[in-house]
Amino acid sequence: TNEKGFFSWLTGSGKIKRENLEYDRERLRQHYLNNGYMRVKIAEPELIYSEDKKKVTLNFRIEEGEKYKIGEIAFKGNTQLDNKTLMNRLSLKSGDIFSAEKFQSDIRSLTDAFTEIGYAFANVDPLNDIRDEEKIVNITYNIEENMLYYINRIVISGNNKTRDRVIRREFEIVEGEKYNSSKIRQSKQHVEFTNFFEEVNLKEEAVSDGLMDLK
Repeated sequence: TNEKGFFSWLTGSGKIKRENLEYDRERLRQHYLNNGYMRVKIAEPELIYSEDKKKVTLNFRIEEGEKYKIGEIAFKGNTQLDNKTLMNRLSLKSGDIFSAEKFQSDIRSLTDAFTEIGYAFANVDPLNDIRDEEKIVNITYNIEENMLYYINRIVISGNNKTRDRVIRREFEIVEGEKYNSSKIRQSKQHVEFTNFFEEVNLKEEAVSDGLMDLK
């Protein structure tokens, strides 16, 4: 939502849309959460109309609260990768200002750490212990490694004008190799970058315990 300006007739600024107000409210909340304000409260937007009903003032009432920092960081359930290796994958360290965006990025990075070494269905479930008196949050990352997977078959379809071998030479991963999410993503990108195809879709299918087909 923007204030009405000189070019409003062109840009549409100054118009009030209820769905946009809720979106703006959430964007404000995310901004605070990304800057350490874990207890921020943002009330429903208030619309105050002028006497002639031609103008409206938009108020966002915000209760910021205090900034929170990262306290202790711990890992639980990991057997294939040690704590030091996992800690090196984190962007948030002890003492840093909490950021929801970095926190979510760290969860993805930890998950990737395991899917890159074969654990295709690894899951990271964080537990936040918020200490209001100390203004810190302790984080324990609960890790479920699940089963180790290998690539069974790589199946290519829809390539009516291009030979399979032309596509396969773009792959970073081969049949019989350990599952590796990073190599799989790179392989898909390489095929897309050839510009031979309008669209490239990838489907992963577990065909049995420990074996994965890529289609």
